[in-house]
Amino acid sequence: MTQNAAAAAPHDWHQVKAWLEHAIGLNMDALHVYFGLGILVIAALVLRRPLRSPLPWLVLLLLELANEYYDWTYEIWPGPERQIQAAEGIRDIWNTMAVPTFLLVASRWFPGLFTGWAKRGSAADAGEPGGDAR
Repeated sequence: MTQNAAAAAPHDWHQVKAWLEHAIGLNMDALHVYFGLGILVIAALVLRRPLRSPLPWLVLLLLELANEYYDWTYEIWPGPERQIQAAEGIRDIWNTMAVPTFLLVASRWFPGLFTGWAKRGSAADAGEPGGDAR
């Protein structure tokens, strides 16, 4: 027996997500990946922080945890199926946070991947401002 925690509201978040899945034509796993990356970039832009800053990543994590809490309380699966529901929530968190976590770690540990590798012994390339054009 499935129990809903609350009656459906006119702008029910669960219905919005179901509509997006059908309108875009991607399954929820793919939507978690794409929306996670999109929200990370939007959070970085709004907060005026680079992707190497943990703040946009934390905003995304908080939004994802709130989304999964909503899913967990919106529909309660009976008996042992509740464990399957928990596993699906963990998979959603993984799908949402994997690429943003990779970007955070890579941009912090290997910033040259994102900004270009500086050549040893020269401040700039030839032809660039401050470089030697011979």
